[in-house]
Amino acid sequence: MLAYPARLLFGDDSAKNEFRNSKEFGIPRLYTERHISAADHRYWVQFTTFFESADDVCATLTLAELHQAVEKAPENIVTLVEVLTLHLESLVDDTHFAPVPPYNPGGFSALFASTAPPRPVDSRNRLREVLNCCRVLMRVVPVIYESRPASRADSDIDDLEKRAFWTALPRSRLLRNERRSSVPKEESTNTSDKASDQFIISDGDETVEIAQDPLAAASQDQAAEADGEPVMTGHVLLNTILELLFHAGFTMPWTDEQLESTTSNDISRVHFTIWESGIGCSVDLKGTTGGHIEHRIEVLRLLITMLSKPIYTAPDEKTTTPQDALEYVACSLERPVVLSFLCSLLNTVANYSQGDRWMFLPAGDQQRDILTSLCLQTLCIVLTYEPREPSTEMRNMFLFYVTKLYRVSDFAFLATGAGKMFQLAMSTTRGPFELGAAKGSLFVKTCEEHVSELLVIIWLLLRNNANFRNYIVENRQLSLDLLSWLLYVALTNKDAPPTLVQAQLAIFIVQDLTANRTFCIHLTSLQSAADMTVPSRLLRSHGTVAMDVLIEGVFMLLTRSAGLMAPLYAALLLVLDNTAPFWRNLSLISAARLEQMLLQFASPRFLLANEGNPRLLGILLDAFSRMMLEQFSANANVVYVLVRCAPVIERLESFTLDAALENVYRVREHARGDAAKGEHEGPATQNVAPQAGKPDGAADLSQAPAQDAAPMKNTDKPPIEAKLEASAASNAHEPSTEHTAPQDSANKPAEAEQRVPETNGEARTAHEPETAPAPKDPLSEETKPAQDTQSEHPPSEPKPEHAPHPADQAVERGPEEPTRPVAEPTAAPVQLSKEQLEEVARSVGRNGFVPTTAWVDSWRAALDLRVLKAALADLVPRVNAYCAEPEVMNSSNPHDKVLVFIREQTLTGMLPRPPEFAEVHPFVWTVQSSVWLESYVWGLVYLCGLTLRPVGVFWTPWSR
Repeated sequence: MLAYPARLLFGDDSAKNEFRNSKEFGIPRLYTERHISAADHRYWVQFTTFFESADDVCATLTLAELHQAVEKAPENIVTLVEVLTLHLESLVDDTHFAPVPPYNPGGFSALFASTAPPRPVDSRNRLREVLNCCRVLMRVVPVIYESRPASRADSDIDDLEKRAFWTALPRSRLLRNERRSSVPKEESTNTSDKASDQFIISDGDETVEIAQDPLAAASQDQAAEADGEPVMTGHVLLNTILELLFHAGFTMPWTDEQLESTTSNDISRVHFTIWESGIGCSVDLKGTTGGHIEHRIEVLRLLITMLSKPIYTAPDEKTTTPQDALEYVACSLERPVVLSFLCSLLNTVANYSQGDRWMFLPAGDQQRDILTSLCLQTLCIVLTYEPREPSTEMRNMFLFYVTKLYRVSDFAFLATGAGKMFQLAMSTTRGPFELGAAKGSLFVKTCEEHVSELLVIIWLLLRNNANFRNYIVENRQLSLDLLSWLLYVALTNKDAPPTLVQAQLAIFIVQDLTANRTFCIHLTSLQSAADMTVPSRLLRSHGTVAMDVLIEGVFMLLTRSAGLMAPLYAALLLVLDNTAPFWRNLSLISAARLEQMLLQFASPRFLLANEGNPRLLGILLDAFSRMMLEQFSANANVVYVLVRCAPVIERLESFTLDAALENVYRVREHARGDAAKGEHEGPATQNVAPQAGKPDGAADLSQAPAQDAAPMKNTDKPPIEAKLEASAASNAHEPSTEHTAPQDSANKPAEAEQRVPETNGEARTAHEPETAPAPKDPLSEETKPAQDTQSEHPPSEPKPEHAPHPADQAVERGPEEPTRPVAEPTAAPVQLSKEQLEEVARSVGRNGFVPTTAWVDSWRAALDLRVLKAALADLVPRVNAYCAEPEVMNSSNPHDKVLVFIREQTLTGMLPRPPEFAEVHPFVWTVQSSVWLESYVWGLVYLCGLTLRPVGVFWTPWSR
């Protein structure tokens, strides 16, 4: 299209310098001269020939100069975009761009046969021109998206983006009517014998078969678009980008079907053929080279840049701001283009770990990782897009066809590919989210890290394709593998602010999965814990069922997240609530974890700290109630915990604001007294039962000196309690495993199994209503000294406030940090004045929240304690009577006897019948959650473009 002078074709250093600096012929002309004509080919052609690489474009065409052009001469930016689009479009059909190779049909006639015409001598480098057009557009498009509509007295361009891309102009030269009209809009009629190479999907009541090459059966007599019909530059550019992704000789090899044409003019250079075997295609494209991969990367970067408008849109404007490029690609492309592109992206991702497919790339080359990452990003972008006005005519076609996948072989292909990615990530010494170079708290995503995007793809498939979801949840091993992968992601990122969103996404997927009955049944199948693959460096292993691993994972996320997971406490507890009707054969450690959670969430300090905290307690109590209704006989360990926690549950029914505030006051005074004694005494290791009448029923032995335990002994205790406390005291010299790192305790699972009952208060019983169990602090993992916790964070990061002095916890705790019960004083309760109670109420809440009596009455009435009260009213007297028997009192293993006794009990007639269909709590999709997921996806795209340099951080769309 453009006329090329000789000095540009053969190169001239002086010409390059002139282009960089000249106000008459160079880049400065963009903002120093108004209304440069599109016919000035000598000027515009320089943008397609002078650059040798993407970095050269970035260094020469600076953002400062582009911003000046936007401010001083926006019409020149519009002209630049139009000229580059025109030239890029003209090159697609240029017979000298990616020329047809000689075709050898075989046999004697092959000596004389060739479909390729003699190549004329031509010094133009059209490949370089195409790449430079893509690179310059990648540089210019973000500047256009950043601009804001504003009226100008000296220009008729108010909205630069709209004028450059989305204004229909009568430009017949932009259209290639003959070839574009050949893309079929109806079902293919190809009846060749290559049925196995076709993409077959279920579309309602009919089966649609799309040939691997949709253009092969295209009608040649469809009406051409009228010459001069208005067309938008953005649409033309997007169409050209899609055609370049399937351009023979540029991004994919020539196929035999193309070369069988008798003349070069009959050959279609744009061939919508799936890149790799997998979904919709059973064979690989022969002849794919490293050059094809590099060109796909360049074009995919331009496509993502064109779709990146959401990056430059404020969150509160995302639902109202039009996303024209995304809407066109997701909703307006022809079906053959959508299917070929969708299958190419999915197959490239799923084939990532199959090294034999990438043998043509040199060892250590990152092109495979970069291409896979770009394919994942493109899939995330197009699948998360939701039209502003969804309808039959305007729907996301990529998402529509994803929902129509139904072949088991396709699901197995996707699951295998995803599994290899996760296994590769989990096998590394350090997590994939730690591989990126970091500066302070900044995380830079590397090209070999694909788990972040893969989470989105898996969630969207599970959400939108019922067949895929059923395939996963009905397969026991796949269900356990997926849970292992999600726990791995959540535990790896739980305390890292830069990558915390990955943990949030993983938890939401787990919540969705646990809403499925079949999935929950797999978690309690025999020996399912052995099939879990969570690395031991992240999670200690105990128990025999996968549910034990899940409960341990939830507990770790609650206690080892430095308070960062507080917004997700509800989701974590809903996971337990969803699975509660299926709990079976939970281990002692799992029961102890559940006990610690109950004591934590039922403590007055926690309940009064935030307006939403009582809801968390309600979810946990509902989980226990559902377990009692459905699986009472299969969970003796958990029932034992509830029997010992009966006083805690009873006090909730009579919970009052004044009594809770007085409790908080006593705790603070006691903590100040402990601090005055000095820190050299260290925490006590003896398990001590709290005094009767404590509202929270829990003691924090990590902060209570050993000598404080003596006054708390009760000589009137029943024989079994004295027996159990003596047994605990005899083991008090053993080191506790509660604060053992996961990787350390994993080496001695048997030892940990033996020690946990003592360290978690399982050596006590709560058979008297006025005596509560005395486990250690439910969230004692977070009550480590402040200096230990702070050492886990880089010096440049602000140190979290998740372990302040107990006396100041209620005041200084951050908004997302859990409140922890601390050891209560042994002195008699004090009566506080009204003014003192008001002062404590103002200080106990967070973010200005002040609890009131009306608020307490509202949530207390909403707590459903009917099932637990009925069950415990029958069980507690039975257990008390059994514990008083001499055979139990004098036994060397009283715990085992109590557990055997509980297993023999029934609650027939005491509890209401369980509902026929258990209520589940999947993740609820809202407009806000859709915006959050879209923001997450574009955050990944942005992070992929970050490059750390000695002087700072820079972003370029091609730095990957």
